[in-house]
Amino acid sequence: MDWDQKFPFLREKGHVVSLIGGGGKTTLLYALSAYCTAKGWRVLTATTTHIRKPVNVPWIVVNEEENTAWENARKERDRLWQQGTYVVAGTPAPHEKLTILPESIRSEWISDADITFLEADGAKCLPCKFPAAYEPVILPQSDIVLAVAGLSALYRPLGEVCFRAELAIEAWNRDVCEYGDAAYPKEGKRLLKEVPISKDTPLTPELLAWLLGSENGARKDISGRSFFVVLNQADTSERREDGRKVLDILKHSYGIQGILTSFSETERNQG
Repeated sequence: MDWDQKFPFLREKGHVVSLIGGGGKTTLLYALSAYCTAKGWRVLTATTTHIRKPVNVPWIVVNEEENTAWENARKERDRLWQQGTYVVAGTPAPHEKLTILPESIRSEWISDADITFLEADGAKCLPCKFPAAYEPVILPQSDIVLAVAGLSALYRPLGEVCFRAELAIEAWNRDVCEYGDAAYPKEGKRLLKEVPISKDTPLTPELLAWLLGSENGARKDISGRSFFVVLNQADTSERREDGRKVLDILKHSYGIQGILTSFSETERNQG
């Protein structure tokens, strides 16, 4: 896939890209990392929360308080870059996971890389999510945010497909039902029915667009960063048609650009 066409920012070095959401976020993380590595770039792949240690690519553990190990980790990082491999790095965490790099070396490692990709929240393997008060965890250095959602979520009950669905329901019933126009960034775009929702409410294209476009949803704490939506799992003509509906709503009602993606089983197992 020519990611430069989908994301023109990938034509230049120096970006720190945060990925949020669900439905293929980690797959996209590794796909973009591999793509930029193939261009000869030094790619740092990490997390600001937690990520499973990859199975099919090397990873580096950087212990929080072991100063003597930092130089060894740096040497291993440089060796992998010289071999043409992207570097997955983090501090060890329980359950075979990595967490955020130590603050004392984090900025240095980001500066040393040509581009950095960061997984900035979790979704418990569900295709979409709504953020908690402490999410997402976006570093000050991050200038681009990609919000990912899986199209397999559409038309299924919200409570089955949305991580933290109870927070989405609370926000909808408060902001949309009580305040109406305040939920719409552009005047006159009345695409949502202002009726209460529940865990049994089917996730329509309009509701998914709201999850992604709301400043209480995926756009929370973006703070002027470039923001794009990635609708993954566009594996069938029906899903692609539905995905285009969501993208159209995002563009015209929220002023947000997005793309459709799908990954093969091999690509999904890349990490």
